[in-house]
Amino acid sequence: MNSVAERIQHRMHDLRGQLDHDLGEAVDTAKEFTDWHTYVRRYPWACVGLAAAIGYLVVPSRVELESPDVDTLLELARKNKLVVEANPPPHKRRGIASRALRMISQTALRSALAFLGQKAGEMAARETGPADIRE
Repeated sequence: MNSVAERIQHRMHDLRGQLDHDLGEAVDTAKEFTDWHTYVRRYPWACVGLAAAIGYLVVPSRVELESPDVDTLLELARKNKLVVEANPPPHKRRGIASRALRMISQTALRSALAFLGQKAGEMAARETGPADIRE
């Protein structure tokens, strides 16, 4: 009976050690999953594409102004579709949250581009190998 109890105790000790090891692996995996550096290392081109897409969405579109000719203005005036406002509404100012978000996104984009440039330089240096010493 004593040997059965010892075997159970030994097995329980092994299981506790295994649980500690498995828990450590789970924590390491979770840290790796939430670290953005991992994705940049594994998928550099996808990250470049994502940064470009975010940059495209963040930059506002260009306002196009049209200057109609005299004939077009006369035609619009005849059709009563010409509206002239003496006091146009003032341009809306952006709020502090909008300005802060824009600043943060620009900073993040610059940081991402700097990081990608650094990694590209490191990859290029690795591919060329150490420089030959010439005498």
